[in-house]
Amino acid sequence: MKFRFESLKIALKTALKEWWTKDPFKESAVIAYYAIFALPGLLVVIVSVAGIFFSAKRR
Repeated sequence: MKFRFESLKIALKTALKEWWTKDPFKESAVIAYYAIFALPGLLVVIVSVAGIFFSAKRR
């Protein structure tokens, strides 16, 4: 059991070190920029699908 926790600790430490060297604040800004332009289209799709299921007109 100790081996599992030790290897998990090493893997997390390595992942954090690699993530930090790739300038995470720049990457998060890019993700936020793309999300701003993706959300309106996604909202249109969600409202359209919800309108199909929750329409007042019943067949």
